[in-house]
Amino acid sequence: MNKSKLFNILTMFTLISLLVFASSSTPNETQVNTNEFVDQTETVNIVASHPFIADALDNLLNSSNLQMQFKVDTIIPIGVDPHDYEPVPSDIELINNSDYIFWIGANLEEGMTSLLSFWEEQGKSLPLVETLPEDSVLMGGHHDHHDDHDDHDDDHDHDHDDDHDDDHDDDHDDDHDDDHDDDHDDHDDHDDHDDHGDEEGIDPHFWMDPSLWKVAVEAMKNELNELVDNVSTELNQNYDAYASKLDSLDQYIMNQSSTIDTKFLVTQHDALAYFAAKYNFTTKALQGISTNSDTGIEELNNLTDFVIENKIDAVFVESTVTPANIQSLIDAAAAKNHTVTIGGIIYIGNLVSQAPMNTYIGMMEYNIDTITEGLADVPSVSSSQSSLPFSYSYIIGLFLTFIYTKTKGKFE
Repeated sequence: MNKSKLFNILTMFTLISLLVFASSSTPNETQVNTNEFVDQTETVNIVASHPFIADALDNLLNSSNLQMQFKVDTIIPIGVDPHDYEPVPSDIELINNSDYIFWIGANLEEGMTSLLSFWEEQGKSLPLVETLPEDSVLMGGHHDHHDDHDDHDDDHDHDHDDDHDDDHDDDHDDDHDDDHDDDHDDHDDHDDHDDHGDEEGIDPHFWMDPSLWKVAVEAMKNELNELVDNVSTELNQNYDAYASKLDSLDQYIMNQSSTIDTKFLVTQHDALAYFAAKYNFTTKALQGISTNSDTGIEELNNLTDFVIENKIDAVFVESTVTPANIQSLIDAAAAKNHTVTIGGIIYIGNLVSQAPMNTYIGMMEYNIDTITEGLADVPSVSSSQSSLPFSYSYIIGLFLTFIYTKTKGKFE
């Protein structure tokens, strides 16, 4: 991604200033445990890098008491491609002044990975991808994704649900600091992958599997318990209620996907690997796991041949990604006498203001319903009519979102 010189200078200045401050602290100051309980008279300021995280926190903090104890701010606006978002100075100030930060990690937040990693080293931020079981984490790449991990979720859920409240909380209180540091020793290795900015790093889109998202939500709950005393009962109750909804969502997607005969998902970028692994789909995409990865003639030709060979009649557009490349695929298939239509718009990278896609659960339910309908045996339109069926308002919305992300902060 091309970053502005001004932002690079500002970020570097911020990090240097923080390092200088840390090095000038007294020995007693540098040994302060950042996970000690916050003064109960003060509101704990939490930063969520992404609207998915803010939505989960809304469910965890779903009481007047907890909402008085915690304040949540979100960095990436709804409707915006998280891969492409560049933080503005007010975002950086918000992050630096927060008490704790939750972020996805694995370079999803490409424009602020360095800053968030710095605060992770200080024990003040948690990349949620690092809370997942090691065998559930997928690597990106231009390859088919299907049921490689069919069993990991069921096994994890059985073990996880039986004893998460008592055993996890006790172990977490005793071992959190050591385990947290040990687990994060490997983060630099992840950065080595992430710095490539392409499909060869860890795939960050794990929220497309609700059972993995539940693991991340529990990790957030545990961190909140570390920050404020005497809130564990409410947090645990809210987590259990939300976890039950996530389990129901998982079962709903499983039931819906079982009705689909031809389970090929073709999209703009490679963001459905976790979804495919859980629900036994095969996915193909024009781009890698980042929307900033390049798409060339070779990728287009290969995917066109794949679509024709497998008699795929429907492909899907993502809400946060320009539809131009998908239209190129449709045109390329039409040139070889194969008709491809748009199966629908799916929401992968972000929430939007319109219900039901304004919550994580609503978004996921909408997606599987759209996929089920899009892959159903319905009459195809002719190739001359296969252009994208978007309303003018949607096109205008995409354009305004693009302009907003490129100009946000220039006049602050």
